[in-house]
Amino acid sequence: MKFCAKCGKEMQDDAQFCGGCGYGVEVVPASDNKSTFGSSPLSHDAPLTPVPKPKSGLKTKIIMGLTLAILIVVGGLWGWNNFGTEARMQAKLDLAVKYLSENDYEKAVLAFNDAIKIDPKEVKAYQGLARTYTIQGKYDEAQSTYDKGLAAVAAEKKPTLQIGLAGMYIDQGQLDKAEQAFQEINNSNSSCLEAYFGLAVVYQQKGDNAKAEAMLRKAVENNPNEYRAYNALALYLKQNNKTDDSFNNLVKSLSLEINQQEAYLILTDLYKGNWDVLQSKASLIKDKQLAAMLQFYGYYASEDYTKAITTFQEKLSQQSSNQKARILAAIAMLKQGDKPGAETLVKQLTKEKLNDWLLSDLAKYHLEAGDKDKAQEYALKALKSNPTNLDAIALLQTINSPDASAKVFTAQALLYNWKPVIKVKEELITRSLLNPEIVTNNNISKAENKADTNIQLTPDYWIPDLNKKYVYIINNKTETTDTWIHEADGSYTCKRQDSTKYWSSNQYAIQDESVTWMRDGGNDGLSGSIQSGIKYVLKPVVPGQGWENTYNLVIDAVGIREYRETCTFVGMEKINVMGNSSMAAHIHVNRTKEFKGEEDYWLIKNMGVVKKTTQYSKSIYIEELININ
Repeated sequence: MKFCAKCGKEMQDDAQFCGGCGYGVEVVPASDNKSTFGSSPLSHDAPLTPVPKPKSGLKTKIIMGLTLAILIVVGGLWGWNNFGTEARMQAKLDLAVKYLSENDYEKAVLAFNDAIKIDPKEVKAYQGLARTYTIQGKYDEAQSTYDKGLAAVAAEKKPTLQIGLAGMYIDQGQLDKAEQAFQEINNSNSSCLEAYFGLAVVYQQKGDNAKAEAMLRKAVENNPNEYRAYNALALYLKQNNKTDDSFNNLVKSLSLEINQQEAYLILTDLYKGNWDVLQSKASLIKDKQLAAMLQFYGYYASEDYTKAITTFQEKLSQQSSNQKARILAAIAMLKQGDKPGAETLVKQLTKEKLNDWLLSDLAKYHLEAGDKDKAQEYALKALKSNPTNLDAIALLQTINSPDASAKVFTAQALLYNWKPVIKVKEELITRSLLNPEIVTNNNISKAENKADTNIQLTPDYWIPDLNKKYVYIINNKTETTDTWIHEADGSYTCKRQDSTKYWSSNQYAIQDESVTWMRDGGNDGLSGSIQSGIKYVLKPVVPGQGWENTYNLVIDAVGIREYRETCTFVGMEKINVMGNSSMAAHIHVNRTKEFKGEEDYWLIKNMGVVKKTTQYSKSIYIEELININ
């Protein structure tokens, strides 16, 4: 191989012109093997025409000059044509993503097909087209696209399509086929983590949690130096309430890669509202550097920026490889008003090579500093490195909203992802990066697991068996008991009490197959406030659909204020209820800015709410059903 002296693009040894810029390499007599324009010798695999001894130096120079000029022009045209092919193909891919973001599936399909015609070996064209068909529930077309792609793309690109096809079987509800496909990938490549992760999803969908956990442990065993394997296992263990085991795997993951993102997100889910527990656990870790990082992150995540900065300066500032700590410390300093100190840390970071998570963190820093242009620049850099970086997508939506272009990044994450569409969709909805209305268009609900397709939220998911009492525990401390009464007017009343008194009394009614409720007393976090009016809390929707709740808040000092919140039926999930694994309907709620909170409900038919998490400001409340009497 050699490189163009003008643009630096790699060239074949026998190339006479650069495919990137069209720059020419001079043809010289066979007796001279040095290149005038390139740094490497010319290849002479093909015989060169002998150059006769010139009779006139001037004449020869003119002829050679004209010949060289023609060669450069021809080579330039070839080079620009090659460059144009790549540009045209990328333009079609970008156009397809744009159409998908606008829910124009027909045009998206046409654009992807145009990209394939331009470059029949482009893996992203087949991947995007197959995913678009999957989103629509057109599985035969998706299968055909994957098959054509696997026959056309280079060998090293085939795993992308093999993983995509296996994931499509999950979306289709063909779990046995998905298991077989992922297993074949696993057998041929034991280092392909996505195959282990996909098999774990399949076993979870089948209700075999033990097998799912075993598969993730096998991923760790066979890939002991892959931090992502430990993260996947830690996330699964967290979801199954194995907190200590989850934490231990996160520690291992961070010891392999301190500058990641996922482990910190799982830590946040584990210890949000209980950061003192993380501080206590961190103090027991033998690796003092890692212990300090966990303590620092606990302070940062709980918004105790003073302690976070102190911990960084005393224990982490000399760790040049710990870029994550420096970025978060800079954000903490900015929030504390120390902009010069923050800028000093950021200037150090901009001189180093950063992964996409760190680029996303830098974008957060600049957004916090009020520089939206810089924030967008770094968020785009993060997405260029990794199109599925949800932090970067969230930042760009914040910066650009309600600009339609912000939706393009969400569509990109939905397309160029190894995970089944249903799983990506859940993540996007949970993080409010995908409008619930979008995912119901064009029969996207068909992409759900067949077991979930016909599930519809009905009143019996919310109103439980009236003959029983339901005992809950809040944050593992306070026990409460709910008693349900069917009133003479047809409505339902739920009375909640602890060991000494009633906390609240909520009235429910069923109208048009929807459940509505009205709180007639109590306090909702604001002094002198009660909720009045009607609030829709449950509607007969299918997975992926959503609705809006509207209600009034009566505040003594302000009067009546109307509030809204957006609810989404994420789908059916297996969770642990009173020691047993059960399928529950997951509802995610985004509350208004005034509350700055989010809620998640898990409901089971005839049992009502079995789990609820509420995040409000710096606090989180976890409420779980522990007994039915």
